[in-house]
Amino acid sequence: MDKQKISIIIRGLLFVAVVSGGVYWYFEHSEKYPSTDDGYVNANLVNVAPKVSGYVEEILVKNNQFVHKGDVLFRIAPTDYSVQLDQQQQALQYAVQLANNAKAQISTAVANVASAKVNYANAAEQVKRYTEMNRQNAASTQNLQSYQTQFAQAKAQLIQAENTLEQYKIQVEAANAQVGQAKAQVANARNNVGYTDVVSSVNGFVSNMYLTKGQYVAVGQQVFGLVDNDSWWIDANFKETDIERVKEGQPVDVNLDLYKHAHYKGVVQSISYASGTTFSLLPPQNATGNWVKVTQRFTIRIKVENNPKFPLRVGASADVQIDTTK
Repeated sequence: MDKQKISIIIRGLLFVAVVSGGVYWYFEHSEKYPSTDDGYVNANLVNVAPKVSGYVEEILVKNNQFVHKGDVLFRIAPTDYSVQLDQQQQALQYAVQLANNAKAQISTAVANVASAKVNYANAAEQVKRYTEMNRQNAASTQNLQSYQTQFAQAKAQLIQAENTLEQYKIQVEAANAQVGQAKAQVANARNNVGYTDVVSSVNGFVSNMYLTKGQYVAVGQQVFGLVDNDSWWIDANFKETDIERVKEGQPVDVNLDLYKHAHYKGVVQSISYASGTTFSLLPPQNATGNWVKVTQRFTIRIKVENNPKFPLRVGASADVQIDTTK
């Protein structure tokens, strides 16, 4: 065998070794570092809707602008709600005045009851005294009857005074209830005035905004959205054959089609308990005779931090690789 044939054999063996090593490395790497390009960026989407209706008086933000939690997004004309607040405050003052008058009447009624009790006790004592004197013929029957009449009148006056006191107590309770109701109406009116300033509930980006000044908006009407900048994640769909090795907390490398030179670090947050086809409009019917087995995919949620230089955007495609060795 000449040297040329030996050289060809050696090169062939080296080629086979390299290819075999490459194949082995590929499958070994795929086993430890499962990956998918079926991933998409997501975030909490907050629909902005006013709590009161009215005409838009001022717009303080624009589409795609970053806003902080608590920033005023737009204002609804507050005039009507300010008038309602004034009316409710006046109604509260009137209710308080009625309650104070009712309390003053109770003080008078309590004094009347105390006086009636004294008169009743005196009349009862006189009746008892003259009854004994009449039994001993020391007092006339006419005088006794006169004191008995006074006693009956004192008793009736005491009952009337006590009934009047109870009526005033009921009036005070009703007046206090009216005060409480008036206070609640004032608080509601004050809240409505505050609701005319529509504020951001999250730190995020204004999205899909077509609001115009002078536009009428209704309670609960969705006028535009906010993309929450504090809650970014990626929903990556992995083959079911990769799920066994994936655990929560494992590190993840993320690349986006959106940026060629950006790289993100993430961590496995959760693994879906249902495949992607489970909640589809027409789930597959595997009981039919022409069934073909298809590898299912399960969604893995990956928590990822935003990068100010390369900001994440909802819906962007992502390539994901999980390190299952950690």
